[in-house]
Amino acid sequence: MIKTILNLLVVVMLLTGLQACSSTEANKMVGHWVGTDGMGRPMEINFTRDRALSLFQGGQMFEGRWAVVSCNQPLEIDLHLQMSPSYTKTIPMIVRYTDKGYLQFRISDELKYRPTEFVESAVPNQYTLMRKRS
Repeated sequence: MIKTILNLLVVVMLLTGLQACSSTEANKMVGHWVGTDGMGRPMEINFTRDRALSLFQGGQMFEGRWAVVSCNQPLEIDLHLQMSPSYTKTIPMIVRYTDKGYLQFRISDELKYRPTEFVESAVPNQYTLMRKRS
């Protein structure tokens, strides 16, 4: 009985820690970010507290949702972009914050797998955006 209660407490503590981590990292992402994509075209992304997002890239606007997948470093995020009324594309990415407060993320060439690290040679799949001040 005591062992069961202890196991249950460990599970609750782990889930609480993950939620706290997710909430903290999510709060940092909330807001409007601007910059350019890997091709030098204007790019904007807006993350909301309710996990909605809007993405403007290459003259196209996309709506969708976002989720913190893992609080590992780098942070793992999934974007779920609504490509059409019946199709949602999931884009796995890694995210980090720079010393200057910029949001930097990296995607894979095929948009199918999650990169594991940031590297200088990742252009055009590595983006650095700054928070847009209102």
